[in-house]
Amino acid sequence: MNGGKILGILIIIAMILSVAMVGYNSITHKMDNKQNIVKTVDILDESEINQTFPEENSEAIQTININLDQKVGGTNIKFADNSTTIYNITSNNEKNNKTTVTTNKKGTQLDVNIDSEDSQNTIILSNKYKYTINGDIIAGGFSSDLGNNAQVDAININITAGGVDLKLNGGQLTTVNSQINTGGINIYGEPKGVTTINSQIEVGGLNLQAKNAIADIFSDIKVGGINPGKYQKVGNNEYKGNLFDSSENKLIIHNNIRLGGVNTQSF
Repeated sequence: MNGGKILGILIIIAMILSVAMVGYNSITHKMDNKQNIVKTVDILDESEINQTFPEENSEAIQTININLDQKVGGTNIKFADNSTTIYNITSNNEKNNKTTVTTNKKGTQLDVNIDSEDSQNTIILSNKYKYTINGDIIAGGFSSDLGNNAQVDAININITAGGVDLKLNGGQLTTVNSQINTGGINIYGEPKGVTTINSQIEVGGLNLQAKNAIADIFSDIKVGGINPGKYQKVGNNEYKGNLFDSSENKLIIHNNIRLGGVNTQSF
C-alpha cells in the first residue's frame, strides 16, 4: 500500500471520529444542560393549507423546498409514510436562542424556511411530496434517513466544520451536492434508481458503506488516497463496482478532495 493511500485512510478515520465527536459533544452538552433548553415545535397539516394560504388554495402542493440556515448544532430529517402532516419540526434550542420556521406557497410549490442559532432539530416530512433540501451549517452535522419511500430531487449542503450522514434505505434521491471545509460525508445503503453524489471537500473525505458494489466513483484527490475495497480501478481516477452496470439501483460519485481520501470498505 503506497504512502498516499495510507494517508488518505488515516484522514478518513480522523474525519469520521471528528464528525462523531461533533455530534456526540453537541447532544451530550444539551442533555447535561436540560434546564437551559427551550423546546419549540412547528407543525403544518394538510388541513391547514387553505387557511394558511387562502390566496393560493386552488392548487395542491406537489413539491416542497426545505431551506435550512443553521449556525451550530445538528439537523436530522426523516420521512413518515403517507402522513397528512406535511412537516413536524422539533427544535431543542439553547437558552436565549431560537429556531424560526416560515412558509411561502407559490402554485404547487411550498417553501419551508428554517433559521436556527444553536439547536438540535428533528424534522419529520410526509413522503407524499417531492423535496429539495438546502442546508447551510457553520459547525455541526446534517443527517437524513430516506426510508419510507422518500422522494428527494436534490440535497444541497454546505458545511464549514462537521459532516453529513445519509442513509439511503431505498429512497429516491436524484442528486447530492455537498461542500465541506473540514469533515466529511458518510453514505449508507442503496437508493431506488440512480443517485449522483458530488462532494467538494477541503480536508476530510467520503465514506461509502453499501452491501453491494453498485457505485462508479470518480475522485480527484490532491493529497491522500482511496481505499477501494471491492471496487476495481478502471481509469486514472475511476473505481467501479462489479454490479454497477447490471444494477437498477446505483450510485455515481464525484469527489474533489484537497486533503483526505475515499473509503469504500466496511470497518
